[in-house]
Amino acid sequence: MRQIDFEFLVENAPDIIYATDLYGKCTYANKSATKELGYTNEELLGKTFKFLVNPLHQMKVEEGLYAHFLERKLKSKSEFIIDRKDKSSFWVEQIIRTMYETNSQKIIKGFYGVVRNIDQRKRVELKLKLSNEYFTQITETISEVFYLYNILDKRYEYISPNCEKVLGANQDFFYSGKSLTEKFAHPEDKQILLAAETKVNSGIPYDIDYRLLIDEKIVWINEKSFPIENKKGKTYRNSGICKEISEPK
Repeated sequence: MRQIDFEFLVENAPDIIYATDLYGKCTYANKSATKELGYTNEELLGKTFKFLVNPLHQMKVEEGLYAHFLERKLKSKSEFIIDRKDKSSFWVEQIIRTMYETNSQKIIKGFYGVVRNIDQRKRVELKLKLSNEYFTQITETISEVFYLYNILDKRYEYISPNCEKVLGANQDFFYSGKSLTEKFAHPEDKQILLAAETKVNSGIPYDIDYRLLIDEKIVWINEKSFPIENKKGKTYRNSGICKEISEPK
């Protein structure tokens, strides 16, 4: 590739691409840097990029850069928030690469970096993580057992940790594909469970009471289950709640 072609690609790349000297002062910034950050080229040149990093992440970024330099890494990657000139913020993924003198792989002359806007992806990840944390807290504190079962793959995707206390089997039992009906169901109630399974596979919810034999003790369970359809209207999962009802029974 000709030098002029390479320079054209760098200058017009959608990601921010920059270069610094040994002390981290900017010596080059492409068009995306000025467009994304809101600063002119003159405002970026000669400065370290510390002023762009959100105050909440400045220590994290400084520690990462120090480790990169001290350990003489060729390349390192990090994620953090930076602030535009208009004070708006966004998440970025930054890859830094060390530049060495032409005739020596021991003398560092500077660094160059590629910074990609990952704000949308990061916000989705954080929202999902928060949702999962709430979900886990709820399912681990209620006395009932909550589960998600994949009908097509015939496997549990989730069952709350208190399943052993209520149903007599731990999470590994369910995730390994073993059958609660075959191992623990009272012989007289197996047909109730098998009929319920047929119902939910056909897209029909159920609400049943049945007995389990756990350590030679009869335990009554109420189970409610509801089919979940995919975008094509086909039932592919069911969610359910099991609770012990031995005392009222």
